Amino acid sequence: MVYGALIRVMAELHNNSAVAYAMDKTKMYFSEEDLKESHSKAAQRWRDKEYEFGRMPMKKQIAWRERVKRKYPSLAKIVASL
Repeated sequence: MVYGALIRVMAELHNNSAVAYAMDKTKMYFSEEDLKESHSKAAQRWRDKEYEFGRMPMKKQIAWRERVKRKYPSLAKIVASL
């Protein structure tokens, strides 16, 4: 739940959107350091998703951001429920 809310915040703020997209699509997280050291299929899939986002037309990027806002709860909502 918090993982999804983090993706939402990143998408809303346009902060590392390609990373947020890769997080959303792979359900994983790799730091830059992890990616330098890993040649696993999972790390390659992550890289592919980052690249995919960068090649998307702006219209599709905006559509993805809108889907993320509907799909994941906000951090404020999670905190309020505690």
